[in-house]
Amino acid sequence: MRRFISSTRVILKPTSGQLHNFKFHPLENHNPNHNSNGLRQSITTQNQNNSVAPSFHRKPLPGHLVPFSTPEGKRLFESAMKQHGLKSYFILAENFTTQSDPSFCGVGTLAMCLNSLGFDPGRIWKGVWRWYDDSMTECCVPLENYKSGMSFDEFASLARCNGAIVEDFRAEHYSLEHFRQQVIRCTKEDSTKEEPAKNVLVVSYSRKVLGQTGDGHFSPIAAYCPQEDMVLVMDVARFKYPPHWVSVTEMWKAVSEKIPSINLSRGYLVLSSLPDEHPYACPSRVKKWANHKQVNCCGEHSNNHNHNHNHNHNHNHNHNHNHNHN
Repeated sequence: MRRFISSTRVILKPTSGQLHNFKFHPLENHNPNHNSNGLRQSITTQNQNNSVAPSFHRKPLPGHLVPFSTPEGKRLFESAMKQHGLKSYFILAENFTTQSDPSFCGVGTLAMCLNSLGFDPGRIWKGVWRWYDDSMTECCVPLENYKSGMSFDEFASLARCNGAIVEDFRAEHYSLEHFRQQVIRCTKEDSTKEEPAKNVLVVSYSRKVLGQTGDGHFSPIAAYCPQEDMVLVMDVARFKYPPHWVSVTEMWKAVSEKIPSINLSRGYLVLSSLPDEHPYACPSRVKKWANHKQVNCCGEHSNNHNHNHNHNHNHNHNHNHNHNHN
């Protein structure tokens, strides 16, 4: 393979087969603090029939969002620590994951939160280990159904199927102050005693509102800096954006955005684990693992895909409004 290199373009010429053109395009709305060379590595592949397929290696954050690893991001983290705003951070950091598919932000977020809260899936993941990855969250419907995205209600339903206590809040029914209270509830530590984190806050928000590319997205909130009123988003699309700080007010606008196809807002959810003395398993999951038969969420055998039970009614929503723009 012969390689020709210039400052703006690399052309790889295989001896046979496809011709690959690697083009480095200038950034739109570039923030020099985030990318010192001012370039986004956008690769355009041109094959022999002249069709073009672009690809990307990460994206720069908009200037008003603070990357976690920058000096400012570290300063916010230090401030959050001094103000006891890291109750959720360490359990989430221990289990920080990358969603396994570009459309699996909801599935990846749920797996990360279940591991962080100490859930035991009750079956083997690999080898002798019981652990949640995206595939282990599957319950009443195949995960393939979420390849077109996952709705707010579907996330809540799947979390409940996996044994979590879920408090789901459509933003249109609540207020900025209520959202901030849930942030504090899940991230603020009691300085007088040591307690493990028992709740995790998940946001269902619009990337567009934050100036990011794509649209609907799920990720957990890991920390809160009261002095600056900012939260740390552990973005599970790590191939795209790093963890970053965003103001509570801006995140509130992002979770409040209405989805035109259903005329409902996005929202936020608090996930909690049941006490050890009250274990829970969705009857559907237990039967499915034991019998390898398709069953409804209420545990009844089913020969079709019509889930008519209230416990699972959310799985039949039209996927046009799902979160599929990571």
